[in-house]
Amino acid sequence: MLDARQQRALNTLTGLFREFGNGSKRPDLDWGFRPVGNAILAFGTEGGRRLQAMIDQQADRQLAELAWQVLYIRQGTDNFCAVAEADEENARIYRTHPRGSLVRTEPLPPHLRYNPLDK
Repeated sequence: MLDARQQRALNTLTGLFREFGNGSKRPDLDWGFRPVGNAILAFGTEGGRRLQAMIDQQADRQLAELAWQVLYIRQGTDNFCAVAEADEENARIYRTHPRGSLVRTEPLPPHLRYNPLDK
């Protein structure tokens, strides 16, 4: 559970991340979402929920795409996939994409959605 100060910080970061959505003219649009998103992730379960909510909303597809990249395509040395399992891991990750196969007719099953217990 986040205290009031942490909630304010997370709300500020979430608002900043939303600036990268549709129509953004930010000069750091290509890369700036990543450090802001990683800061949101640092809030643990609640940060993950915020990013998943941005993925699930339907009004801003660019925001959903960037939130998906942060939540499911983690950057760091602890996320390296061994070659033997890379295809399966990539397939698992890309099944979570907000556009699915460009037309998703049903919601993701619970086992494919963000799980705060996963690292």
